[in-house]
Amino acid sequence: MVNYIQRLLIIIVSNAGGQGKTTLARLLKSLLEMAGQPVQILDGDAGNAAISVIDPTAARLGWGVQSTVNAQIVEAFKDRHVIVDLGANTMASAREIADMLPQLIEDFEAVGHNTLAVFPMTPNKAGAAGALERLTQLFPAQNKLVVLNDLDGSGNFEPLDLPLPTAKLGHLAPGFMGYVDTLRGRSFGEAVMSPASDHQIAAQHIARWMRSFGKDLPLQAVFGPAVKQLGQLPAPDKIRFTVERVSSTSDAQLLENARKTTILDLLDKHGWDLVRFRDAIDEILGNQA
Repeated sequence: MVNYIQRLLIIIVSNAGGQGKTTLARLLKSLLEMAGQPVQILDGDAGNAAISVIDPTAARLGWGVQSTVNAQIVEAFKDRHVIVDLGANTMASAREIADMLPQLIEDFEAVGHNTLAVFPMTPNKAGAAGALERLTQLFPAQNKLVVLNDLDGSGNFEPLDLPLPTAKLGHLAPGFMGYVDTLRGRSFGEAVMSPASDHQIAAQHIARWMRSFGKDLPLQAVFGPAVKQLGQLPAPDKIRFTVERVSSTSDAQLLENARKTTILDLLDKHGWDLVRFRDAIDEILGNQA
């Protein structure tokens, strides 16, 4: 008999493109898989279908208004966690999808799923907070989570006035994201647990990014095992230089990045004028001895 306890229906929805919905779907899937949980991504973005391109295991949904469509979806995926990646602005423009969501949620909850609606917001977008607040009021799920996705690394989010739990998704440098996309499964979990032989340090950086987000999530009974597993990996050395390209994510390049970072940190510590420059050099040479 299948145990449906704490199965999740996670619906990722935003009011605009470029909010990181697809990245969130991939990340949540990897966390669930690392926790030993069966999970299925459903691509509900008829226009873009980005998740289907990235993740070949994602199922494309044939959305419709008939109640039989919901029943078929639930029957097919009732034994696993389900992550639905909706298209941008679905609640306002895709009425066929918006109208069927309440019944889809009800049907999944009838077989034991808990619904969690996830609303990503990125920095430096005027009016993003107000639009997100209105969107959360439109969405039918009772359990809601706002994800502050620091996509550009600035952390410059508009203030939110919402009585909802919030999780922070830190910035992952483009080079690390590009490296994940070069892997066969294009999975964050694969990048961490089965990295290329010369990308052990990259795996540590990606694991730290995943763990920081995982610790912020509700439902730790579900996500906690992945957080614990990620915490067992070595912590990476600090790096101060931007990792923009995949070629910068090899162990050799990241070690060089870390060495330069150490030198800059010591110069900051002692000062950059000529009098104190020798103190920094002496400490650098002492660390290398």
